[in-house]
Amino acid sequence: MDKGRDAPRSGQDVALSGWAPGAESPIPLAPSFDWADSSALSRSFASQLQSLKFLDAVLLAYDRDREPADLDYLASVLLSWGEFAQSDPPDSSMCWYDLSTSLRVPRILGVAARALRDHSQHGEAIARMIPHLLNGHRERLSSLLCATISNKSLFVLAALAEIAVIDDAVGESSGEAAAVIDEILALFSQQFMPDGGHVEHSPAHQRMTLLGFHSVFKRFVPSGHPALGSPLRGAYEALSWMYRPDGNLVEIGDTTPERLPVPTAPPMSPNARFVFSRGGEGQRARRQWKALPDSGWAFVRSPSEDSASEPGGESYLAFHAGFHSRSHKHADDLSLCWSEGLVNILVDGGKFGYGAVLPRDSDLRRNGFYYADPRRQYIESTRAHSTVLLDGVDHDRVHRKPYGGGDVQAGLRSGRFTLSGTAPHGTWTHRRLIGFRPGRKLTVRDTVRLHDGQAHRMESRFLIDGRFSMRMVDGVVEMCREDAGVVLRIQGHDALERVPDVALGWPDPLEGWRSESDGEVTPCWSIVFRAECVKVTVGTVTFDVSTTKPEPSEGDAR
Repeated sequence: MDKGRDAPRSGQDVALSGWAPGAESPIPLAPSFDWADSSALSRSFASQLQSLKFLDAVLLAYDRDREPADLDYLASVLLSWGEFAQSDPPDSSMCWYDLSTSLRVPRILGVAARALRDHSQHGEAIARMIPHLLNGHRERLSSLLCATISNKSLFVLAALAEIAVIDDAVGESSGEAAAVIDEILALFSQQFMPDGGHVEHSPAHQRMTLLGFHSVFKRFVPSGHPALGSPLRGAYEALSWMYRPDGNLVEIGDTTPERLPVPTAPPMSPNARFVFSRGGEGQRARRQWKALPDSGWAFVRSPSEDSASEPGGESYLAFHAGFHSRSHKHADDLSLCWSEGLVNILVDGGKFGYGAVLPRDSDLRRNGFYYADPRRQYIESTRAHSTVLLDGVDHDRVHRKPYGGGDVQAGLRSGRFTLSGTAPHGTWTHRRLIGFRPGRKLTVRDTVRLHDGQAHRMESRFLIDGRFSMRMVDGVVEMCREDAGVVLRIQGHDALERVPDVALGWPDPLEGWRSESDGEVTPCWSIVFRAECVKVTVGTVTFDVSTTKPEPSEGDAR
């Protein structure tokens, strides 16, 4: 657990007992710590260490207790780190990694302000060092901003704004802070589409980036500014549809299915407040579906009579059809997730985490993979998603031009929800039409249109939660969650072969896995229907839902 995030801690406690982010093993962090040792840590640990995140807990303790020993620890650590930063540290230390550099600035300023205000014995040394540190950070951050624009650019701009505020205050610049704030506002419109969806198609990054922007807006943007109204409201509304009935983020893109809270605050809609508070505030949306045509999402959240006023009992679909950015993009065009109440049925590969990177000359890297762990590569691949695969080749994320929102649409007629989207793949186009009767039936109709005049092999793939048991009955897949009383009957139609391939946690090649936490994979069911493709091919898969359990059979797979 990240102790620095949970409660105030004394400098002595951090120096002796240590600190670590997440589930990493803590390391002691005395002021004499050798900062070059961060090169031996994981990239995530090293970057957070170099951002001086561990100082947050000590700052909280000092502000509460005004203990001189804590101020001495803060100042000593800053001086020690400052000497290291000015010694040309290696890239492997993560000292000047973009997020480390950006997130470190307010901590440097916070320690320096307290040391100077409260007459620390190290105050004069810090006063001499701070101009050099800020100049170095300004140069690094400005070069990062020129190199690329991404969601990380927000943190770069926020750090530049912090420095600009100081420069304006001491008369070293005039109006620089206002110019940086204008860039932050422009970046928001680049990162979030008009419908509120983030361009990176990851619910986790939608949440992280949105909360980051909102925090920066509150810090730097005057109250009443238009950016604090409709744009933020739309982004929060989009995020609210990305939460499953169990309160976890749906695991599409680089997202771990975990409960990540969102504080309710203006300018959220009543529906967003209802979702984020788990029914404690606001009210449920009247319309049970949501389409985000600009960013390429469609959702259904249909409550049962028993869950009309409380979350948790809804039928839920999340359909992902957009491609705007390579960042955090898996090979998952037109994939979907499905839950009936607290029972997750169609799941996604998740995230797995990052880790060591591939060599620059790796063929895998040229095909869109960045990380070396085969499990991470599998999680990114088309095989770890519920979509169509052609000839066993992953959806292209490198050479294919991003196509926008995927013509996503959604609606409701006569008790049946429909969702649809289109993904162009160069030599072929995939059109997916979804019909959904909550609690009763899901129909997925895939149309593959070939443009090269060749014959191909099509796979309609679905990833189902591994908590189900499975058996084959006359070529029909029957799956049961005995603890929840949910039964599925899965059948292929049209051009699809009637008997699918089924895998659960195959080790070689990897097949039938998902990641529910970083660094780990758990078995799930991979159901694959195949068809020969010529010109235009239609394949339909139906999922009938009931609450009657099948009789035990000797053919049970689990």
